Amino acid sequence: MQTLAIISQKSLSEAAADLWKALQFGLIIPNTEIYKFFSQSDSVSVSDPTANPTYHFLHDRAQQAAYSLISDDQRNNLHLAIGRLLLSNTIFADREENIFAIVNHFNQGIILIIDPREGEKIAHLNLKAGKKANAATAYSDAVTYLRAGQGLLADNAWQS
Repeated sequence: MQTLAIISQKSLSEAAADLWKALQFGLIIPNTEIYKFFSQSDSVSVSDPTANPTYHFLHDRAQQAAYSLISDDQRNNLHLAIGRLLLSNTIFADREENIFAIVNHFNQGIILIIDPREGEKIAHLNLKAGKKANAATAYSDAVTYLRAGQGLLADNAWQS
C-alpha cells in the first residue's frame, strides 16, 4: 500500500480508497487482514507507517490485461517516473531493502534516461542491486543489473 501511495502521490487512505472497487470485484486479493483497517477512514492504523497491507492479483492474466492497456511508450515513461518517485520517497535506510523494486522500474525506462548525472546515479543503484543479487546467488540477475548499470556509464567513466 505504501508503494501505491508513493507512486500515485496520494495519502495511504486515498490509495486504499482507490483499491476498494478492485477488492470488491475480486480482481485483487489482500495478503493479510490489515487491509480492513484501511477501509475505515477513522482508523488509527491508516496513519501508522508500519501498517502496510499487500495485495496480489486474482490471476496473472488480470495483471497482464491491465498492463496491456498501457502503450509501450507510456510504459517506459511510467516505469521511469515510478523509479524516480520510489527513489526520492524511500528513506536511505530502506533503500537496500527496496533496491530491486527501485532499480527494476528504472531499468524498464532506461531508454529515456538522457541526463548523465541521473544515469550515473542509476548505474550506482544497479551496482548495489547486482552485488545484492550476487550475494543471494542470483547470478543471472546480478549480471543483468551490472550490464544495465554499465550501459548507463559514459565512455570515460573508468577515468572518473
